[in-house]
Amino acid sequence: MTRDRSSAISDQELNSRLNGRERTNELTVMPLLGHSVRGGAVDLRLGPRFVSLRRTATSALDPISVDSTAVARMLEERHLALGESYHLHPGELILAATLEYISLPLDLAANVTSRSSYGRVGLVIATAPYVHPGYKGCLTLELANVGSTPVVMYSGLPVAQLSFVRVHTEATRPSRYSLATGPLFPPLEQDADRIKLQRLRDEYARSVRTAPDALGPDAL
Repeated sequence: MTRDRSSAISDQELNSRLNGRERTNELTVMPLLGHSVRGGAVDLRLGPRFVSLRRTATSALDPISVDSTAVARMLEERHLALGESYHLHPGELILAATLEYISLPLDLAANVTSRSSYGRVGLVIATAPYVHPGYKGCLTLELANVGSTPVVMYSGLPVAQLSFVRVHTEATRPSRYSLATGPLFPPLEQDADRIKLQRLRDEYARSVRTAPDALGPDAL
């Protein structure tokens, strides 16, 4: 997929796609509540499910050796009724899914951004803001309070915006988070990066053994 020729879509095209008048490249955001579309973007609201990490005796979360059983013991899930509140304290991180279910066509990508009114009080809502073409599901938001005062979160609160860009795709691969209907904690135990790290360590050790004078005896 190439992004170098991407361009933002107009308000007219956004409304046309959301209302289903362009069936060939349909864009779906549902439920699309009143006043959700503004300035070429769609408001995203917090859904009813929140996931946080419990305070445990675990010294650290190690992405190399973590297993699914250990992760399950660390997670705590809350279900809030629409309009019910949750206090996000300074230094706290929770995962929340959007109330909206998103379906992107293959010629559109999207970017998730904080609404400025919440960003200015220290709320970060997404550390991975790019949404690939073809994605389907509720988006997981990483809510972090980097300010000094607790921030009250409500289920149904519009905390983020989704803007769209046209892309020229050659191929797309399904996201491992596709078809999500709630906040998803990353499957660290399945992450290919840990295999890559182990392979890198082995390859590095072999390279050092073949040229010990180049790096010195304490290189490893």
